[in-house]
Amino acid sequence: MAAGESALSGNRRNWELLVFYTFIIIGVLGMLSGVQGLSKDGQVLLDFRSEVTDEANVLIDWKASDSDPCSWSGVTCDKRGNVIALNVSSLEDNFAGSISRSLGNLTKLEILDLSKNNLKGSVPSSLSSCVGLKILDLSSNKLGGTIPVELGDLPKLSLLNLASNRLEGHVPEELGQLSALSRLDLSKNDLQGLVPTELSNCAKLEYLDLSNNNLSGAIPPSLSRCSKLETLFLGSNSLRGDIPATLGSLTRLQMLSFSNNELTGAIPAELGNCSEIEFLDLSDNDLRGSVPRELGKLRKLRVLWLQDNMMWGSIPSTLVNCRVLADIDFSRNNLTGIIPLEFSEMKSLVSVVVAENLLVGEIPRSLSELGNLTTLNLARNKLNGTIPGGLCSSSRLSTLVLSHNLLEGEIPVDLAQCSSLLQLRIPSNRLSGSIPKGFGWLKKLQFLDLGYNDLTGVIPTDLGSSSSLIELDLAGNLLNGTIPPGFGQFPPLLKLNLSSNSLTGGIPSGIVNSPTLITLDLSRNALSGPVLVNVATTVPMESLILHHNQLLGNIPTELGFFQQLTELNLGQNILNGSIPSNLGKLLNLRALTLKRNSLTGTIPAQLGNLMFLEELDLSENHLSGSIPSSFNNILSLTRLNVSYNNLTGVLPHRLVSILQESPSSFIGNPGLCLTANLDCVSPEERRDHDDLSAGAVASIIIACVFAAIVFSVLVVISRSYYRRGKSRYPEKEAESENEFRIFNGESFSLNDVLKSTRNFDDAYAICKSRNCTIYKAELPTGKVIAVKKLVFRRDDLAEEVFSTEAETVGKIKHRNLVQLVGFCRWQGLRFLMYEHLPEGSLSDVLHRHKQEAPNFFFDWKARFRVALGMARALAYLHHDCTPKIIHRDVRSANVLLDTNFEPQISDFGLSKLIDSTTISTPANATPKVAVTYGFIAPEFAYTNNITEKIDVYSYGVILLELLTGRRAMDPELPENVGIVAWARQFISSSTNPESILAADVYDNCDARGKSQMLLVMKVASYCTNHQDTNRPTMKEVVQMMEQFDRSSSSSVNASRRASSGPAAFMPTTSSSAVVEYSDSDTDSLFLDVDPYTTDDDYATADDRSMGSFTHSRSGSLH
Repeated sequence: MAAGESALSGNRRNWELLVFYTFIIIGVLGMLSGVQGLSKDGQVLLDFRSEVTDEANVLIDWKASDSDPCSWSGVTCDKRGNVIALNVSSLEDNFAGSISRSLGNLTKLEILDLSKNNLKGSVPSSLSSCVGLKILDLSSNKLGGTIPVELGDLPKLSLLNLASNRLEGHVPEELGQLSALSRLDLSKNDLQGLVPTELSNCAKLEYLDLSNNNLSGAIPPSLSRCSKLETLFLGSNSLRGDIPATLGSLTRLQMLSFSNNELTGAIPAELGNCSEIEFLDLSDNDLRGSVPRELGKLRKLRVLWLQDNMMWGSIPSTLVNCRVLADIDFSRNNLTGIIPLEFSEMKSLVSVVVAENLLVGEIPRSLSELGNLTTLNLARNKLNGTIPGGLCSSSRLSTLVLSHNLLEGEIPVDLAQCSSLLQLRIPSNRLSGSIPKGFGWLKKLQFLDLGYNDLTGVIPTDLGSSSSLIELDLAGNLLNGTIPPGFGQFPPLLKLNLSSNSLTGGIPSGIVNSPTLITLDLSRNALSGPVLVNVATTVPMESLILHHNQLLGNIPTELGFFQQLTELNLGQNILNGSIPSNLGKLLNLRALTLKRNSLTGTIPAQLGNLMFLEELDLSENHLSGSIPSSFNNILSLTRLNVSYNNLTGVLPHRLVSILQESPSSFIGNPGLCLTANLDCVSPEERRDHDDLSAGAVASIIIACVFAAIVFSVLVVISRSYYRRGKSRYPEKEAESENEFRIFNGESFSLNDVLKSTRNFDDAYAICKSRNCTIYKAELPTGKVIAVKKLVFRRDDLAEEVFSTEAETVGKIKHRNLVQLVGFCRWQGLRFLMYEHLPEGSLSDVLHRHKQEAPNFFFDWKARFRVALGMARALAYLHHDCTPKIIHRDVRSANVLLDTNFEPQISDFGLSKLIDSTTISTPANATPKVAVTYGFIAPEFAYTNNITEKIDVYSYGVILLELLTGRRAMDPELPENVGIVAWARQFISSSTNPESILAADVYDNCDARGKSQMLLVMKVASYCTNHQDTNRPTMKEVVQMMEQFDRSSSSSVNASRRASSGPAAFMPTTSSSAVVEYSDSDTDSLFLDVDPYTTDDDYATADDRSMGSFTHSRSGSLH
């Protein structure tokens, strides 16, 4: 019994101990769970937070003491507490830092959205461990590096968005393994390489955006296998080749953009099968051919952008079937024909832009029936007729641009009542009549440009009180009367151009002091009175242009407070007094012109403070004293003209280089000396001379000879050193022996070129000259190119510079420039590859065809088209390229013609290529590019002065060739007499100056053509002016030629003085020349003017009607 009780007592004790230890264990576990309560996923998120900055404490509720992260901001969990979504996209202040690799440990993660932050670093490859991931959005950050190939291992991924980062490298082909992928956006990065064909394996893909990268190669035709594709954006890359016709099978496609690439070929008609497409953008490529009629099958199309291509043909009338089409842009192509009348049936049209094409005919009046139209831009075509009324009948029209056409008649009155109008631009037409009243009352009108028409009457006073106008341009008309006093007093007017009219009276007191005006141009009028300046507040004006008026009095000293001025031109007025020293406070000034006034006194030394000054013209005044030595501080000064004053003393050394480039800029100052060691003789002792002293000239010659000797020695030494260095490193030569680069989507190889020319065999040479040989290469694709072999020694070339410059030239595109297809280096030689034009050169057509094709007739219309196209091309090179390109060898043999006899200038940039690849070429060294005698500007022969004006001179010579049919150096002319000298002599001695023109051409012209030929002869005289600074710019030439093209149909004639014969080319020593024009006397359009006119005189010759041309001259520039 006792034993039993003892056993029972022992069991009870054991049981009590078991219960005791059980409670202890439970307590310990409870304590442990309190210490390590945060789940594993929570720890991962804390690791993420530790690598980002959260200054706004957006993640303040992410606490380590929590048992799980399911209640944290941006976190979503499943029922088991696993994190399945992390979305911290743009939470208040954006996060910075990097993406933690530990996020790959969130094994149940389905959604990761870290978009719109400032995250840097790379995309973690560890994310591939999140095998359940469906959405990965890291867009709009600053992530770099490459796209991890491991992302291709995410089998459930349906959305991948890495757009707007800084990712580099290739698009991984492994992404083609994402069988569930429906949306892929890698746009706006720095990705390179090809578009992977493997992406076509993504059968569920609906959205693909690879735009705004650096992708190259062709568009994979296999993308057509992505049959569910609705959006395809590949724009803003460097893709080449044709648009695959197979894409026409994408019947679900709604959005398609291949813009801003280098695609070639025609638009596939098969795209008309994409019946669901709403947005089609193929702009800014090199697409050729016509607009497919099949696009009319796209019944849901709303936007059609084809601008900036090379397409031709007419606008298809089938587009009328696109009933919801709202936005059309066909601008900057070569489209011909008329504006389809069917447009009026497209009631949903909102914007129609067909600018810069070759459209003809009238603007359909039925366009006024388009009730939704807000934008109509038909600029730079060949449209004629009148501007139809009613375009704003719906009161929705906001933008109307019809500039640079052949439109006639008056401005519709209802346009001045169009309350919705935001901008109206109709300059450079033939519009007549007065400006309708009411434009100044339009509350929304901000831009009004009516310039360069034939508008008459006065400026409506309501324009002076407009409360909305930002820019107003009425330049180049026949307006008279005074300037309305309200101009400048009503903000927000920023730009006002009333130049080249016949305005009289004074300048309104408030206009110069406007608190908002930035640009004011009142030049070329008959304004009188003083320049009234009363600076009460800060004046923001940057450009003040008042030249060619009759302004009196002193130059206001208050102009020194116009701190923002970059251009001040008060030239050719009647201003007197001295030059205010306050002008030295205009520290932003880049151009200052005070020429042809009656200014006295000395040149203020304070002008030396203008550190950004590039052009200064003080010529033809009565200034005395010396040129301040402070001018040595103006390092930016490139053009200075102080001719025809009374200046004396030593020329500041900084100006010697300008003297060497343009000696005529200093003539008429006999007291000027080059150095202090020479005698500065008085004007009385040198009154029979108009040039620098003999000692000065001798100094210049000695300096030039010395420089030439030093240069020769340096060249010999450098070449010897270069040869020794080259022989020492033959292996480096072999590494860079060959190079091949093509542009604009062309697809051929160096081997193709070598095979098609048999390694540049002479049998394939079509032209040889002293500095190049040209080969004709017919490629396997059937394309024919011209390959120019440049002839110069290898040791004259810097390899990298040549390649860089060639690539730069290859990017230059203009319809009147021969396109550089590519370049290559092969066996130490340099080759440039161009488009081949079948009609040969202008020289061939003008001269060689006379014998080879006696029945061929090159009429004046074709010749004028050549002249105008050349002018536009040269103006583009001079004024629209940065830096500007000077051709240096403009000649008829370098002007090639296409099948429509449209000119294309070749060899542009060639001089830059050669000059930039020479070793240590001095600035004053003779250029290596061979120029052609007869086309060379005079200053080029004796000063090597390289400015764009040498191209202008050469252009003038070609005009003479077109006009007379003679060569620049014609064998029928006296020995060593060029066409320019012959023309001047012929006209000065002939009683029938028109006989200088090619008889067969002139006799086959109508009245308009004959008038046009005589007008172009004037342009030739301007361009071949002996003094380079007195020639027009090519931009001015284009304006004159375009005006001739528009207005030469009107009878334009000149009455000349009986005392002298026609003298367009004849120098004259008269102090002034006055020519008046009338609508009679049809036999004399050559002007009795000094050919040495200045740049500003060209626009004075009002070539639209040849109104009246008067200029004053004191002294001769012989």
